Amino acid sequence: MRLLHLNAGNLYGGIETYLVTLAKLARSESTLEHTFLLTSEGRLSSELQLLGADVRFAGPARLSRPWTLRRARQALRFTIDEVRPDMVIAHGPWPLVVFAPDRTRDGPSVVLYLHVNDSGGWLDRLAHRVSVDGIVANSNFTATVGRRGWRASPVWVCRYPVPEPPPVDRSVVREELRLAESDVAILQVSRFQEWKGQLLHLAALHRLPRELPWRAFLVGGASRPSEIELRSKVLKLASALPNGKFTLLGERSDVPRLMRAADIFCQPNTGPEPFGLVFVEALWAGVPVVTTRMGGAVEIIDDSCGRLCGADPESVAAALEALVRSADLRHSLGREGPTRAARLCSSDEALRELKATLKAVKERRTAAREMSWA
Repeated sequence: MRLLHLNAGNLYGGIETYLVTLAKLARSESTLEHTFLLTSEGRLSSELQLLGADVRFAGPARLSRPWTLRRARQALRFTIDEVRPDMVIAHGPWPLVVFAPDRTRDGPSVVLYLHVNDSGGWLDRLAHRVSVDGIVANSNFTATVGRRGWRASPVWVCRYPVPEPPPVDRSVVREELRLAESDVAILQVSRFQEWKGQLLHLAALHRLPRELPWRAFLVGGASRPSEIELRSKVLKLASALPNGKFTLLGERSDVPRLMRAADIFCQPNTGPEPFGLVFVEALWAGVPVVTTRMGGAVEIIDDSCGRLCGADPESVAAALEALVRSADLRHSLGREGPTRAARLCSSDEALRELKATLKAVKERRTAAREMSWA
């Protein structure tokens, strides 16, 4: 099956990690062929091209500039004529609105892959007007969003494939981070969006006993004005912590290595996580997860591998302190992580689920065509 993926390409987060994973898996999985149509060059296009993926560009697009939308839609039509995909997949409301793929009788099926929550804003309202053959959601939580916004379209749930990372020498990475053997490393990896909980995390750290041997590390880059502003707030809060307790590592491409060096992964969201790919990465690394009880996180984390808590500094601090104080608890929860990650997001199972879903979308579209011809 030939798939044409639509994405902006100027950001790098869970969606882009998923697309790169698909390109990696395609090298050993011959039944799915991928082409990527992006509006911007960046880290995503570079990583896809390094993998030998078919990457094409439609040029920069902005919803406030109609001529850029015409150019993007023309690029989509040209790519469809050349690639002849079985399915066009828009990864989120923005590319769905920008490219606005046509559901012509003889054309490819059109799918919206819903990776994020519906904010109820103007972009989501525009996306609701674009007709699709089906919705693929990355979690049961996100599926409820799809059912509200696109009532006439069927919704399927396909979790991301999250491959087990290669082995890493934990001691080498901890040495790079200047961690002593007794240090308990608390890690958060996320974009600088306020609902990811960086400020809540810092507020919880301020409540941890300072004599305990914990050190916190935050990974994430900031490019948009709102992200830069949030990073400034984080650094201001962190400046009140004892020297050496907090380190901002910036954007990193070696997150699996950093996970292996960590003792606790903490991302206390203040808004619901649609899926939580980074939580699965932490589980693969055998690191217990502390997060808030909302969104897709509750489908990944339970008491066997982490702690779900309230979205308040006291609850997060209590969960962190219990783990910092007890190596036995950390090890017990960490042992269960890889087993749960494999059960939820093994590459083989996730690809089987994706192929079965796309086949169902295609068969449904074919049946609809036959009914219309009759």
